[in-house]
Amino acid sequence: MPNRKALEELERLDRHIAICGQRIAEQRRRIASIKMWGWDTEDSESLLRNLINSLRALDQLRETVRKEVDEPER
Repeated sequence: MPNRKALEELERLDRHIAICGQRIAEQRRRIASIKMWGWDTEDSESLLRNLINSLRALDQLRETVRKEVDEPER
């Protein structure tokens, strides 16, 4: 039987990963718009890098939790 707490955490992480992906897409659109106007994108690109790093961390955590799903509940 799958570990119930791990399954719940996996669902929560999936939601956060989806939201982070949406925010990355939105930030890329903002950067494109800012570039179109000829404005400086340094801060916006820094935020995008942070979002991408957050997504990577969430993906790594998800993989760890996924491994726990099949472990017996303690």
